[in-house]
Amino acid sequence: VTSGFEEESLFALQRAVHHQPVYLDSTRQPYAAAYFNWLFYAAYAAPLRPVVARYGDRAIPPATRILSALGAIAGVVVLCVFGRRLLAGFWPVTLPIATWVFFGPLVGWWAHTARPDGWALACETAATAVLLRYIDHRPTRAIGWAIALFYAAWAFKITYVFGLGAAIVFLIIRRRFAASAWL
Repeated sequence: VTSGFEEESLFALQRAVHHQPVYLDSTRQPYAAAYFNWLFYAAYAAPLRPVVARYGDRAIPPATRILSALGAIAGVVVLCVFGRRLLAGFWPVTLPIATWVFFGPLVGWWAHTARPDGWALACETAATAVLLRYIDHRPTRAIGWAIALFYAAWAFKITYVFGLGAAIVFLIIRRRFAASAWL
């Protein structure tokens, strides 16, 4: 048992793996709830199906924990790659900072559980980084990729909208009203 109410997530993922409905009426038996958005269940169920076919349902907890850890690792890579480009003079500190962000005390507690936070934050980080890096040189592509990545972050976990809000405020401050309207 780990933190983050993992039991509910594992039960919902088990249903998703077996092509059963994930979102149930939580007032009726089996009194289960699915807390996260659709992409979490879809993205985890797809690679879990062959694992479950071979090893059974007992493989769901360790396999989902690996998938969550991969999301945090993806976030570290994204933050390091764009951090080196955005903070050219400070590139030696990007790996420690990125590792602290994704495996530190805030999100890091969930990086080893069946939760979408690592992937959602990785998508939100990538959206923000793409926007900051390319808004001046390739604004249409930057907005397009930012929209897709911010949507993916939200699709993993519904609470990941603060990066989008910050991006809109950033664009408004820079007087890029059309770009902020697209987001």
